[in-house]
Amino acid sequence: MAHKILPRSAWSSTSARGTGITWSRVRGIVCHYPAMGKAVGVLTRAQEAARLRGWRSYHVNSLGWMDIGYSYAIGQSGRIYSLRGDRVGGHTYGHNSTTLGVLFIVGDNEPLTAAAKAAFRALRATLRKRGASSGVWGHREMSGNSTRCPGPFIMGSIRDGSLTGSSAGASNPSTPSKPSTPSTEFADVDKTQAWLKELGFDPGPLDGIYGTKTATATRAAQEALGITPVDGRPGPTTRTHLEDAVTTLDKISKDLATIKRTLEPGIAGKRTDGELVSALRGFRNDIPGMVLDAPVDLEGKWKGQQSTLRRMRAWYAEDLRQIKAGIATSRAAVLEAVQETGKAQGLTDEQVQAIATAAAEASARVSAEDVAGQLEVSVRDED
Repeated sequence: MAHKILPRSAWSSTSARGTGITWSRVRGIVCHYPAMGKAVGVLTRAQEAARLRGWRSYHVNSLGWMDIGYSYAIGQSGRIYSLRGDRVGGHTYGHNSTTLGVLFIVGDNEPLTAAAKAAFRALRATLRKRGASSGVWGHREMSGNSTRCPGPFIMGSIRDGSLTGSSAGASNPSTPSKPSTPSTEFADVDKTQAWLKELGFDPGPLDGIYGTKTATATRAAQEALGITPVDGRPGPTTRTHLEDAVTTLDKISKDLATIKRTLEPGIAGKRTDGELVSALRGFRNDIPGMVLDAPVDLEGKWKGQQSTLRRMRAWYAEDLRQIKAGIATSRAAVLEAVQETGKAQGLTDEQVQAIATAAAEASARVSAEDVAGQLEVSVRDED
């Protein structure tokens, strides 16, 4: 199949923008993917063009860039598109003037087709004729860039040489360690590493490689979560448990945010005791300790600090307890005062009770605010 680089007009009516690239400075190609879902498959030319327009719109209108960030794009169909082309791109922080960015139009964990790989080799040959050097890297391998891009399959194709058509991967300034034998069982190692890191374990770089650090972190997580067998291997069962733990962690964080939103109007006296109590219903108590003690970034006045879900839950429980105590105390005091005054004025018991109820509600609002103010100070000091 003869490969032609389709011009920018094949997907956009706009012109490429940016400074012209100096070919003698180009060390090679950085591979990217858009992280847009599990699988995309082979798209039509019109579908590929539409996606490219969407990404340009995002880069320009949302990120404020002058143009789409990548230099070229390659679809699973084998079609090659010129994006910024021979202009300096915005694809790899710190390396834009010395590399070209190639975007593969693929899903998160979707292997490249033979047509896409062949198209890449053809594009690379063309760029080398223009003066670019031969290096090929994944986005995650470039210094100063923390990302899972371009995903495990494209990284695997770079490292096993199938993308470049060589018996070994292209030269790499970071000299990555040799990957373990590819296994479908470990196809989501990069996801496993991300889950481990979020749960407080250290899998090393999020590079999709099942190495010693990932194995050690996996074993530690298996022991902490009671996953069997404890073998350090991120198989399907282990991945399911890790994903469930992260999902639980996210749910708890959202629950805490919901409770906070519920308590705030309660502090101002706009909710009853029962409504405040219901804010804590359904809150899970069977959460693994390592999840409860995982670090959590705080927001609002505590932004930039960390706490744990266990401590945050205790704060909210104490918040509710003190509010209820303040309301109960103020109601008792108001009722006693109204009863004495009512009797002196000859009011009936029903009249006294009605006045006491109204007065207690007004007093409770003030009392709850005072209690909340005291709690706010103690929480801030503690953290």
